[in-house]
This record gives sequence, C-alpha cells and structure tokens, in this order.
Amino acid sequence: MEDARLRHHDRIRVHGTDLPEVADWTWDG
Repeated sequence: MEDARLRHHDRIRVHGTDLPEVADWTWDG
C-alpha cells in the first residue's frame, strides 16, 4: 500500500497530473 502511494506520487511529480486509475483514491488533505 505504501509502495503504491509512493509510485503514484512519483507519477504525479513526473506527469504533473493524476492518473484515472488512482483518481478514485481518497487522499487525506
């Protein structure tokens, strides 16, 4: 789970946008 969050965050930093795959994820804050 933590690893997935790190990879997701890394993709956001690279692409600058959120992915539709994880768009349904609920981020606190």
